[in-house]
Amino acid sequence: MNTSVPPPLPPVPESRSRFVTVLAWVVMVVSGLSLPIAGLSFLMVLAGSPGTRHSDPLGFLTVVCGPPAFLITGFGLLRRHRWAWLAMLVMLGLMIVSNVGMMLRSSSDTEAFTSPDGVRTTVLSAGGIYWFYALVFVAICAGMTAKLLSPHVRREFHEQGAVSAKSDE
Repeated sequence: MNTSVPPPLPPVPESRSRFVTVLAWVVMVVSGLSLPIAGLSFLMVLAGSPGTRHSDPLGFLTVVCGPPAFLITGFGLLRRHRWAWLAMLVMLGLMIVSNVGMMLRSSSDTEAFTSPDGVRTTVLSAGGIYWFYALVFVAICAGMTAKLLSPHVRREFHEQGAVSAKSDE
């Protein structure tokens, strides 16, 4: 009769943050839905479409490069890769800075001018409603940044690297 004791079970890893999992899935779904728009916009830029003549580099990065970058970052967050955590923090920071900058540059006046093609163009001011949506978006991004920087979530991404380094030895 064998009375030996089985080896102890490995320690149970700390539970994964539901916030990070939900954030990863939302990022992947939204960026996946945006990929066709990014692809079509890229084709328009390549073809020199009249609608892309006055595009700015930030707009190109946002519309064309943003969805693939967010999709890859979402997969990385789901797998709890440290680089994805850092990339998400950087992207959230850029979104905050970009929206605050647009709020500061926004005009409260309605402008009317004639374009070089001879078309009379009127640009209406977005007024208070733009500020409201921008402030809500900045607050959401700031809240997600704060949650990603919380000790529980940081531990998830820091321990993952330490565990894989130990297993490589």
